[in-house]
Amino acid sequence: MSNLVGSVIARKYRIDKKIGEGGMGTIYQAHHLTLETTVAVKVLHEHLIAKPDLAKRFHREAKAVSQLHHEHIIQVLDFGKTEDGIFFMVMEFIKGQPLDQIIVDAGRLGELAIIKLAIQICDALDEAHAKGVVHRDLKPENIMVQKRRTNPMFVKVVDFGIAKLLDPETGAQRGTKLTMDGLVCGTPEYISPEQATVKPLDGRSDLYSLGVMMYELVSNNLPFIAGSPLEIATMHVMMKPKSLSEYDDVSIMPELEELILQLMHKDPAKRPQEAHEVATRLRQMQVAIEAKLLAERTDTAVMARHITPTNSTALSPPGHQLPTMRTAAKTSIVRLTPTRLMKADENKSRATGISMDSLNQIHSYKRVIGIMSAAAVAMVIALITLWPSSDTNDKNNAQAAPQAKTLSTTNNAPELSTETVVEKPQPAVSAAAITKMVNRDVRVQDEESHQSRRSLHTEIPIYAKPEPAAQSEPVKRTSFYTLLKQAEQAKANGNWKRVARLLKRALKQRRSTKLYKQIGRAYMKSGNTKNACRYFRKYINAHPRGVKRESATDRIASYLGQCG
Repeated sequence: MSNLVGSVIARKYRIDKKIGEGGMGTIYQAHHLTLETTVAVKVLHEHLIAKPDLAKRFHREAKAVSQLHHEHIIQVLDFGKTEDGIFFMVMEFIKGQPLDQIIVDAGRLGELAIIKLAIQICDALDEAHAKGVVHRDLKPENIMVQKRRTNPMFVKVVDFGIAKLLDPETGAQRGTKLTMDGLVCGTPEYISPEQATVKPLDGRSDLYSLGVMMYELVSNNLPFIAGSPLEIATMHVMMKPKSLSEYDDVSIMPELEELILQLMHKDPAKRPQEAHEVATRLRQMQVAIEAKLLAERTDTAVMARHITPTNSTALSPPGHQLPTMRTAAKTSIVRLTPTRLMKADENKSRATGISMDSLNQIHSYKRVIGIMSAAAVAMVIALITLWPSSDTNDKNNAQAAPQAKTLSTTNNAPELSTETVVEKPQPAVSAAAITKMVNRDVRVQDEESHQSRRSLHTEIPIYAKPEPAAQSEPVKRTSFYTLLKQAEQAKANGNWKRVARLLKRALKQRRSTKLYKQIGRAYMKSGNTKNACRYFRKYINAHPRGVKRESATDRIASYLGQCG
């Protein structure tokens, strides 16, 4: 059974290639010979078939997932046992990447992207909890992300290998108890306090794991890091996580930080009680962020439409009439009315799950911003239009001042006799001369008006963006995921010594049992058998006693055999 590639299971599933391996089984990509479709086949490990309790647990996983019908939960298509005694489970094939790999490739995700991912996970958990299924091992590795036409980050929750079935009405465990007393199930980095202390579990345990995942996505750090799984589990029970606002390079809205810390509360009674409650709060944050982004884009578009040189009188053709305040406001309202966007809103509502009420609220913001922007534009246009009249009045007042001064001087002068005052005759002025003088004054006024309007546009940068403040250079530090990426590159180049060094550096930042095994393999490939054996033994000792340690021992028995 060690090599199933090329074989046919249950006379209809042809195994094409191996795509993954978990604690209980190996996952293959297979081809359904009858339906001509691609499926995923999970086969129970050979050394676990002889253990009836684990075979029942494998059957329980298939039964748990088969009861769930949701777009964000992997679908089980078939389950059975072959004539050779092989237990298998057939699931839909998901063409995508696990969330932890996306974090390694893309680095830290944006706030809106994290909220959208968390909403989909909450929808999946709400369906599972309603059917009495607790996942118990929620982590980025069990979140598959697909690229779809309507959603580039579509979530599928997978691997219900240690799921627990509860009675939906009473919350009590159904069926035979397969988990041994004192055996902790789950991943230490994402385990809930009640799960670490082997207490009764319900859906709030999955919500704690969701909070840990969101904490890691926002800060790019796990809340608790220690040298052994036992120490990490103890920190989940006893210690309070570091506030996200304390990280220098993290910018997060207060509502999201508050929700994450509530999800990670030690007392389940003080966490959000239902997954749909968390999804509702996340959707409200999503609407607020999208409304803010939409308002910024709308404000920029309105300014670009109205505040342009072609709207000024100086550059307008003769007879061009500037829009009035009523016209500008009417234009903005018509362009921002929800009626014209109704069809797009319906498509967006179906694609994102946002209600029409939320979308109408966004459009209300747009209408208010449009009206305010149009009013501001109208005020600027009024200033531009009235500016030349003020200049003309000032000029007329300046011309009238000498005449008034002359009259005042004449009135204050001593009285003269009538004989000494001689009135000089005024020269006659033709109509042509008067017309020429009027045209000259009009040209002068037009030039002054043009200069004043140009100065208004150039000297008052209404929409100029402020210069960004100088920021100090961040301290360069290679992150955990960057080290893993560099190790993959060194592995592709065949430089196994560099792979071992990089993985050891990553191990100092985050303790992981998988890293022990990977470091041991790197030393084995480089010929350093002594260090390889040392790290293989650390890998075995990191597993709790029982089934998991036996499985780990079997997986590296061939390597330890070479070590002697």
